[in-house]
Amino acid sequence: LYRKFAVEELLPLLQSGLGSAKVALNYEGLEITGHEIRQVLLGDAAKASMSVLLVYLYMAVYTGTPLVALLGMATVILSIPLGTALFVALGHSTLPAVNFLALFLLTGIGADHLFVLMNAWRQTKRVSSDDVSRLRLTFRRAGKSITAAGVTTALSFLTILFSAVQPLRQFGLFVGFCVLANLVLVLGMFPCVLLLRERSKQDKIIDISANPQKQNDLMKALPNSFLFAENWNPKWKG
Repeated sequence: LYRKFAVEELLPLLQSGLGSAKVALNYEGLEITGHEIRQVLLGDAAKASMSVLLVYLYMAVYTGTPLVALLGMATVILSIPLGTALFVALGHSTLPAVNFLALFLLTGIGADHLFVLMNAWRQTKRVSSDDVSRLRLTFRRAGKSITAAGVTTALSFLTILFSAVQPLRQFGLFVGFCVLANLVLVLGMFPCVLLLRERSKQDKIIDISANPQKQNDLMKALPNSFLFAENWNPKWKG
């Protein structure tokens, strides 16, 4: 009741300017100060969405597939509610506003994991054309490094639990859980996205090769690609 009075009635009255040009009015209070800090932190957390957008745009250009980039960034965003669920499951009934700043950290950490996984997936195309073999090779090459990086990062935040400052302990615990959640999502969800994307590309190739009309349209667009034509249909060999 007092918090509601302090925030909704007393604070607006103090901010309206009871002081004068000669007398400055300074105010301080536990509820008022806490409210102002929360407002600033929530504003900074809103700015974190800009970092997510910039990373998404870069990833969309890098991959050439906006949908893959969108699903990749979804693993970063979904790690927040998963980390929150783990945080609440340990008995924390309130979520400090400073925890929302974890989005700044998760954007960079999650993007690193995604880029490593995508590069490993692309490199396997030179070794094998089988999707299952490529997926196993991707996990063999990138899975260990991503897991090691994610676990060590999470542990570095979880060690803040030894701090004597309670908000700092809660922040470290929350970010550690979010990093672990992101690790699980990246290794469990994003490879499926890459696999579905690759198979959709293969389906398009099969659809073109089975359709003479599409073959003719493609050859009109590429009149000088005789080698390409020979690969589609042997009757086009000169």
